[in-house]
Parts: sequence; C-alpha cells; structure tokens
Amino acid sequence: HNELEEFPSPLPSSLERLLLGFNRISQLPGNALEGLPNVTMLDLCNNFLDDSVLKGKPFSNMKNLMQLNLCNNKLQTMPPDLPSSLMYLSLENNSISYIPENYFNRLPKIIALRMSYNNLQNIPCNTFNLPNLVELNLGHNKLKQVFYIPRSLQHLYIEDNDIENINITLMCPSIDLMNINQLTYLRVDQNKLTVPISTYAFFCFPHIRTIYYGEQNGNLSKPTQLRTPVFRRFLTPEEYDEAEDNHETHDHETEEDHETEDTYFHPYFQ
Repeated sequence: HNELEEFPSPLPSSLERLLLGFNRISQLPGNALEGLPNVTMLDLCNNFLDDSVLKGKPFSNMKNLMQLNLCNNKLQTMPPDLPSSLMYLSLENNSISYIPENYFNRLPKIIALRMSYNNLQNIPCNTFNLPNLVELNLGHNKLKQVFYIPRSLQHLYIEDNDIENINITLMCPSIDLMNINQLTYLRVDQNKLTVPISTYAFFCFPHIRTIYYGEQNGNLSKPTQLRTPVFRRFLTPEEYDEAEDNHETHDHETEEDHETEDTYFHPYFQ
C-alpha cells in the first residue's frame, strides 16, 4: 500500500516473507529476486505486472518459495518455471485464457490453486493430476464442461461459468474403494444447469457434504434454482428425523450456509 512503482532493492538475504501487494509495480528487474534464498511467501497482488515481466523467469531460483500471490495483475499466460517447492498459487483476476498441457507436472506439492476471474475456456485432460491438491477455485471463467479432479481434492469452486451439464465421469473416471475421492464441497451456482447433478456423484464422492447450486443462468429471463434431496443419504433415519426437527437438512441450504463454507477453509492466503 505504498504506491511503489519499482521493485525495492537491495533487500536483506534473511527475508522470509515479502509483501508487495497494492502497489504500482510493473517491472521486475532480472536480478530482483536473486539473493533471497529464504523467501517462502511472495505477495505481488494488485500491481501492474504483465507477461513481459515473466520472460526472465524471475521466480525460477526461489527454491524455498511456498506461496506466490499474483492476483489482480495483467497476466495473460501462466507464469513459467515456478519452483517445485510451491504449495499455494494465487492467480485470480488476471486475463489468463489457457493452462498449457503438463504445466503442473513440475509442481507436485501444490495444495491450493486459485484462478477465479480469468478467461479459461477449456481444461486439458489431467491438468490437475496433482497428488496433494486440496482446494481448486476456477470460478468466474468461461468453462463449458467439468474436468478430471484428483482424489485429494476437497473443495472445488466452478461457479459463474458456462457449464450446462456436470459430467461426473469426466471428474471421476473410475472408483477405487482403496483410494476414495475426498471431495466434500462443490460450488456450481451461476452456471447453465437445468437439472441437479446425477446421484452417481455420491458413489464417486462419498464424502461430499454440500453442493451449492444457488441460481443458474440457463434461462436469461428467469434464473433457475435447483434443489436436490440426495443429501439425505448421509443420514441414518434417526439422524434425519432429528435434523428435520431442527431444520438442519441440506435441502434448505441458504446463501448464508454457502458463505460460511466458503470462508473457513482459507487460512494460508494472507
């Protein structure tokens, strides 16, 4: 928040967290990040960085970097040669239109990826075949169909896209009872769905607790609201009767329920 126009230097080599968000930085000199071997978190959100800044691969030698925030910039392509140590990557609100095939092969430690508010239209097969991925946010893009998700994924956000049908077999090609999918929360509001997701989803994703439909955009004159009773399958008859008495079943999920779910899970993006 200092309206810096240039990357500050020199910086102490002992630095571990470098927070430069909400400035006016548009360039990263070739040696800007050299001599900072201990940096684990780099925040460059809300600046004026574009693809020209990435040509020098400024992040490639940051061997201890675990969190990189590049949200609210002017990027059109994915940043190249990110270090394999990276665990949290924030690219929201840029203009990225595609993810190169095999892009994440070098980033096996990724736990959380946020790419909402970009221009993504298609996700190549196995793009997110990441063994440690827990949170994936691709809301507010231009996706037309769903994609494969790893068994480790717990929270998936694909709201406000152009999806007309949730093809569960694309998300979950096979069921492995020895390695169960961990998905618990799925947000799909503001798409073009006209029918609820197939109950086959609950065989593929036995841990799922919430599917947030909200309103759908298929009918432009009147937004569609979907409801589904399938969440009852998580309750025994006794549990369901008790929940019904307390008005706690998921059939009556509200916007407030969604907001609570959507915010508690993000302690690491600061």
